[in-house]
This record gives sequence, structure tokens and C-alpha cells, in this order.
Amino acid sequence: LAFNHMLDNVEGALASRHRSEMKVSQFVADASHELRNPLASIRGYAELTRRERDDAPPDTAHALGRIESESARMSSLVEDLLLLARLDSGPNLALTATGLNEIVANAVSDAQVAGPDHEWELALPDHEVVAVGDPFRLLQVFANLLANARTHTPAGTLVSTSLSTEGSFAVVKVADNGPGIPESIRDKVFERFTRADASRVRSGKGQSTGLGLAIVSAVVGAHRGTASVESSERGTTFTVRIPLARS
Repeated sequence: LAFNHMLDNVEGALASRHRSEMKVSQFVADASHELRNPLASIRGYAELTRRERDDAPPDTAHALGRIESESARMSSLVEDLLLLARLDSGPNLALTATGLNEIVANAVSDAQVAGPDHEWELALPDHEVVAVGDPFRLLQVFANLLANARTHTPAGTLVSTSLSTEGSFAVVKVADNGPGIPESIRDKVFERFTRADASRVRSGKGQSTGLGLAIVSAVVGAHRGTASVESSERGTTFTVRIPLARS
């Protein structure tokens, strides 16, 4: 009787926790959705003032520039929160047989443009690697990993991206030779709002929302894949595994 009573209490506690998590997730989704329109208006008005900033006092021009920059960063944060809330409530991905070679190559090409002060390497197999995935979301995963490397490593850092296959999985690795992730937070890098500013040196190319790697984990998990990290003082390697499409 005591054991059954304990099980009932545990079941009730888990159910209550699940309901609470769903309410929080729904609140985040609703709040993020409602914030999109006013943020778009703020960005629009800030952009309209850009052509007149040369005639404005320096302090005013600087303030307007900061309004535009911070509203853009907040818009990005809202979109990330909205995506995570949607994934929490059940992934709605357009899964199809997707060639990864071009997607990975495009992600690295975009990263080169965004981070010209880094060194970029890409290794692709001779054959086409086809996985079961949502092309847009997978591009977002690889872009987030590359942005993480660019943002948290100093200029001159080498970032190497490779695509291969292992068994029934496509494997994408993003490795850098920058400062490693502190051991104290290494197990939490895929959690939301985790940052390692004290150890990973920023490149000065924007600020992280702390959600990029959480999105990587959530999207890869929705693909029934895995995302992992290995790090030391010699560098960091992120590995993503996505199920291959059946031939």
C-alpha cells in the first residue's frame, strides 16, 4: 500500500510538472507571437531615420543606431523563442529525402561572408549524402553551429566543417581550434541561455542570444538524431548525426 501510494504521488507530481511546462511553453509562444509586430514597427521606424542620422547630433545618431541594432537582436531572440516553443509542443517538420552536401556547403559559404576574419575549411565526400530531414531547419542547425564558432572564438581561428556517413547516419562535424568550453558548463551547452563568455572569446561580430545551441539540439532531436560536443583547451568539436534516407 505504501509503495502504491508513493507511485501515485510520483505519477501525480510528474503530471503536474508536465502541465506546468506546457503552460510555460504556451506562454512563451503567445508572448513571442505578440511581440513580433511591435518589434517590427520599432525596427521600421529606426531604419527610416538612418538616412537623416548624418544631420543629427552625434549622441542622437548613436542612440538611433543602438535602437535599430538592439531591436534587430530582440527580434532574433523572439523568433528563436517562438521556434523552441513550437518544437516543445510537437515538431512540425517537412521531412523529406534531403541532400546534405549543398546545404552544408551553403552554410559554410554564408559563414565565410559573415566572418572574414576567421579561416574556414570544408570537407565533403565525393558522393551525395541523403538524409531524412527538413532542408530549411537543417540549414539553420549548421548555420547556428558555425555562428557559435565565429562568435565565441577570436579572429584567425580555424573552423573546419566536414560531412560523412557512419552506419545509418549522416555525420556533420564543426571543429575550431579556439579556446575550449569550460568543463563546468560543457554538459549544459545545449540548454537554453547557456553562455561561456568568460572563456570563449567573442569576435565582436554581434551578440549571442544563448539559444542557438538549444535550437540545434531541439531540431536535431526532432529529426531523431543526436547532437554532441567535445572540448578541451585545444579546441571544440560539435557533432550532429541525422538518420540517412533509405536507398
